[in-house]
Amino acid sequence: MLFSLFWLAITALLSGMFLITFLSGGKIEGNMPEWAMIPFFGIFWAVGLGTLYVGLRNMLARHTVTVEGGRLTWRRVMLGRVSEKSLACAGITTLAQREFYQQNYQPVYGIEIKGAEGKIRFGTTLEEVEKAWLVADLREAALPKPEPKRNVGVGGVIGGVLAPMKVGGVMRTEPFSAVIPGMGSQGFWVGLVFALVGGGFAALAFTVMQQESWIGFRGIWALFSSFFALIGLGMAGASLLDRGKERRIEGNATEISIRTYRRGLILKDKSFPRSDVTDIRAHLSGNSGSTPMKRVELIVGARAQKIATWIDGDKADVLVRTVREALGR
Repeated sequence: MLFSLFWLAITALLSGMFLITFLSGGKIEGNMPEWAMIPFFGIFWAVGLGTLYVGLRNMLARHTVTVEGGRLTWRRVMLGRVSEKSLACAGITTLAQREFYQQNYQPVYGIEIKGAEGKIRFGTTLEEVEKAWLVADLREAALPKPEPKRNVGVGGVIGGVLAPMKVGGVMRTEPFSAVIPGMGSQGFWVGLVFALVGGGFAALAFTVMQQESWIGFRGIWALFSSFFALIGLGMAGASLLDRGKERRIEGNATEISIRTYRRGLILKDKSFPRSDVTDIRAHLSGNSGSTPMKRVELIVGARAQKIATWIDGDKADVLVRTVREALGR
């Protein structure tokens, strides 16, 4: 939503300047014919409006999945408009997570339900853990139940049905403390490079492009270059503000906490009941040069709590192993 609003505001400003110049009889400098402005700005309007629609749909749409009367029905309501698909439970052949597309070279999964009457696909914006339990619940509700096993196995028999026994004993409750790696000085230098490159390109608009009008390519060049430089300055500034801070994930017999320290004092503290914390996971976010970077999440109940979004992959794996061992996983 924020990206689309910013994109549309810039597009409206620039295209409005061209429109006012054209309607007032002014001359638009350059070799590009005036009619070419329509498809040129049309691309930017299409991207902004398309992103706005996706943002509105993710924010306002309400999805309902029901299993009733032998049918599974998916229903979406958005601004009074209703979309609905229904499949017979007896004809369902697939109910699982499937890769829908890739983002930053990483697969994005959604929930796919296929049957003799077609298929239903949804759920890409859900957290990974939410997709998992939703698929499990839908399978339990919609797919035929297997006959219960009556042989005796590990864990014994309860009511004639095999009852599995938990392996590994009870969850550990010993206190622990593990450092959450940060970007360190890397964030500052990456931000500084962004700022220098963006500032250098912006400077071209005031030097090399002096013969061009600001209402046109020169203005667009200067605007986006300056925006790129501001992003870099923000990254470098945030890195400087984080100097001297240390983030840790800590636990005792009753709580798991994510804390930020400076000189031994707690600046931020976010705690969860230890019984609600089931796991910690690391996912590949991208690459910084040849170094894989990962995102780390703490699984609390049915939600994934973000711990870090862009840290060295090896350090992320060490953190995950340390915390899992402390949790008895």
